[in-house]
Amino acid sequence: MKLLQKLTAVLIMTGATFSLLSCDDIYADPSELNTGGSQNAFQYVDASDYTQWIYFDLEKGTDTTLLYTDSAHVPAHWHMALHRYDVKTNGGGVLETSYTSLENLQADVLAGVFQLPAADQFTPDTQDSITTDMSHMMDGYLIKAYSTVNKVASRWIHVDTSSMPPTYTLSGRVYLIRQADGTVAAVLFTGFRHPKKGSGYITFDYIYPLRSAQ
Repeated sequence: MKLLQKLTAVLIMTGATFSLLSCDDIYADPSELNTGGSQNAFQYVDASDYTQWIYFDLEKGTDTTLLYTDSAHVPAHWHMALHRYDVKTNGGGVLETSYTSLENLQADVLAGVFQLPAADQFTPDTQDSITTDMSHMMDGYLIKAYSTVNKVASRWIHVDTSSMPPTYTLSGRVYLIRQADGTVAAVLFTGFRHPKKGSGYITFDYIYPLRSAQ
C-alpha cells in the first residue's frame, strides 16, 4: 500500500505554523506513520468559543466554523465536529479503543491483530445539552442548548469543575469514528491548551480512512 503524504492543517487563521502541543503542554513534532496509512495533524483548533461548532472534513484536512444555531450552512461533506470539548459525528458512531498510539493501532490493523469492529459496536450520537454561555457561572447557572452529541467521543477529555479554574485531563485513548458510508477514522486528541491563549485550543492527530491489510 502506498504511503500517503502527511497532511498538516493549521486552523488558526494567522498564517503562522505552530508545533504540535502535547497533553502536558510540551511541544513535540508529530511523527509520520510508516505502516501504510496516513497521519494528519490538526494544530491548535480554536474551540474556545462556546457558541460555535467546528466541522472537519478529515479527507481534505479542512474545517468550517459555524454558530451552534446555524444549520443552513453546515458543509455537505464532514466527518467530525467539535464544540469546546463536545464531539459529534455526521450520522455515524464512535468506539473508544484501548490504544494510546495511532501508529500501534495502524500496525495491528495491517497485521490483522486488530479487526475493525462491526457497525453495531459503534455508539451513535444522541440529543443532549451543550453549554453555550459561561458568563453567569459565578451566579450559579450556565446557559445551555440542545444539540447532537456523541457521548463516547466526548470522553476524550475529563473536565473537573470541583475547583476553579477547571482541570482538564485527556483520556489518551484512540477513538474510532465510523462514518455513515462505513469508512472509519482513528482520532487521538493530544491537547486542550494553547501556551499563550489558554484552554479551548485543541490538537488532534488522525488517520483517515483506517484500512485493513488488502
